[in-house]
Amino acid sequence: MSASGAGVVFVTEEFPRRSETFILRDLSGVAGAGLRFKVVCVRAGDAKILDDYGLSRDCFTVVDKAVEMRRDTVRMMPGMKGFLAWLKHRRHARA
Repeated sequence: MSASGAGVVFVTEEFPRRSETFILRDLSGVAGAGLRFKVVCVRAGDAKILDDYGLSRDCFTVVDKAVEMRRDTVRMMPGMKGFLAWLKHRRHARA
């Protein structure tokens, strides 16, 4: 982990999914390298899959919690601010 405490956020529709083994393998490598990461998803999949890849079950967050992230502390790729605004709007619409 870096001294700054920086990490990586992966955004996906559903996590974890057995059909997306490439993501699970990549995350296993990221965790093995000691980097902090979080997966943000709209729907939670089958958390038992994480055990097969040695990943913690608290490595992902569903949308309702994800929109609470402080956007000003996160470096975002182009388009991410709009995406997070959409997630927040969706949460309020559901409420």
